[in-house]
Amino acid sequence: MKKISILISLTFLSVSIKAQSNFVDSAIIIFNNVRTICEQDNGKLWGHTLWKPVKIFNPETHQVVSNVDISSFNLKKKGNYFVGIEPQNINKDSLKIINKKITFIRYAYSKDITELSEVILHDSYHSVQREFNLAGICYQAIHLTNTSARIFLRLEWNYLWNAYNEKTKEKKKNLIDTAIFLRNYRRSLYSGSDTIENRFEILEGMAEFTGIYLATLKSDSLIKQKIEVFKKTVEKLQDYSRNYGYLTGLLYGSVLSQFSKLWTKDINKDSDLGLLLAKYSNSKPIVNLDLIRVQANINYKYIEKEEKNIEEIKKKEKTDIAARFKNSSKLTLSLKNANYSYNPSTFLYIDSLGTYCPYFTISADWGRLVVTQNGGIFSKDWKTLFISVSSITINDKVIIDSENWKLILSEKWSIQKESENYIIKNMVN
Repeated sequence: MKKISILISLTFLSVSIKAQSNFVDSAIIIFNNVRTICEQDNGKLWGHTLWKPVKIFNPETHQVVSNVDISSFNLKKKGNYFVGIEPQNINKDSLKIINKKITFIRYAYSKDITELSEVILHDSYHSVQREFNLAGICYQAIHLTNTSARIFLRLEWNYLWNAYNEKTKEKKKNLIDTAIFLRNYRRSLYSGSDTIENRFEILEGMAEFTGIYLATLKSDSLIKQKIEVFKKTVEKLQDYSRNYGYLTGLLYGSVLSQFSKLWTKDINKDSDLGLLLAKYSNSKPIVNLDLIRVQANINYKYIEKEEKNIEEIKKKEKTDIAARFKNSSKLTLSLKNANYSYNPSTFLYIDSLGTYCPYFTISADWGRLVVTQNGGIFSKDWKTLFISVSSITINDKVIIDSENWKLILSEKWSIQKESENYIIKNMVN
């Protein structure tokens, strides 16, 4: 396959993808870009090719473009790919099996070629991580809802970011030493947090690193821009408990790559990225850094002030959300066999209720729910979803709550009112 010029094509494709109104053509452009990236990498990053079976799905039209044939979909060959419509009557269990074997990407017109390539490469990492002992589960690190933990985490990020940009060897080493000290100090405040953090950093952080590192085709200026934007976005979030690992893994992976191209061969699902960076950079993390001096540092003072402001805003928002859900009617939905589409960066953990998410999409046996605003609360065990109800309209199998959400029920399911609340039931069982 003809190689794409790295410097010229990225700019051209970023613009052209937005101009593409045809989903199939746009998906093929994305596939060609990812295929080129994987050929150039040739398995060097992880020792395995990341060109894996992928299907890109358009939720608006149910169109599918895949780099492998899916027999039950009756797809048609178009060049190197397969296109068609996802069958509406396909058995849900069969669809789950297909989605486990083939990486499932939900198409978004708002994203450009690089962003959508990152998503595919991110998920391709997940599809092969079992092959190199990096499989694991996503842990919720509740300790990172504490202001002190957030301050030291952000300081760690700052020192890593400065180390990434530092050219002088000795200064880079000192920045790394301090970053790792702050990492170890924060973890010492919260027993057991090291294991939780390590596994999430490996699980999602390495996936995020893989997507950005390869999708930018190793363009130094572009990867710096991507990391800086991502860092600023994450730092403004109200709750790090389910998203911290994305940025931490990205930063450690990026700094490690400045020292060696072989560091990825030296990790497993329990590795501590701090220890790994110390090894490859020949750094000796500080043991007795004066915390009084750290707390007097202008960066600490700035972050502390910002975090206290965020904490006040967060407390008010939590109180308002809890009151709204307590005082309104609610629709209760089971999350059994559910597939989610949400941004974990928007999560807000509310102690008495569970995890609040402002907007998301869920597909389950009972149908498809699209929440556009005012969100929903996932129970602490993530088995049940509660969404507030203001004024609903029911048209056959479509239930709409003003501009907040839309629910399309599957066959043989119905919505029922119980007292002031609503539930959905399978009319067969």
